[in-house]
Amino acid sequence: MRIWGIDDKVVAVDNSQKKNEFLKVVCPRIESITDVGSSKELNYETLAATNPDVVIIRAFATDKERQEGIKKL
Repeated sequence: MRIWGIDDKVVAVDNSQKKNEFLKVVCPRIESITDVGSSKELNYETLAATNPDVVIIRAFATDKERQEGIKKL
């Protein structure tokens, strides 16, 4: 996101990103960005509450429950 100059537009991340030491250096504000849970157990309500324009989720999300949660967004 920083390469495109839009890192200030990120409104939510999963908690693994908040622990990433590299991201803490290149995007110091990551610690203040809304945490939406883990990549395996996203909190869809919290994610929706951030009113995102785009949601990027890892491609391995294949189970039915996650697909249903994504559809609700």
